[in-house]
Amino acid sequence: MTKIELKAYTDDLPNGQVLVSDVIRFEVVEPEELMHVTVMAYYQGTPNVQGKRLQVRDLVRSELPSEVRRDGILLADLKGLRFRE
Repeated sequence: MTKIELKAYTDDLPNGQVLVSDVIRFEVVEPEELMHVTVMAYYQGTPNVQGKRLQVRDLVRSELPSEVRRDGILLADLKGLRFRE
């Protein structure tokens, strides 16, 4: 299940510019033993999965990252991300 956060994440770039990314929080709904796991993903522009816009409460499938990333992961780097059938 997905939740799109209202606040954005910012990076200060070396040239003085600021890069702003929006945040999606994926909450695991299955398997049940991993329901406490949350994955934060960042993106710029429209969050697309398989050419379709990702929206709040959409159900998707992906591989969980192999290591904990407290700072989040880029949406495009989530392996096997697809809409749940």
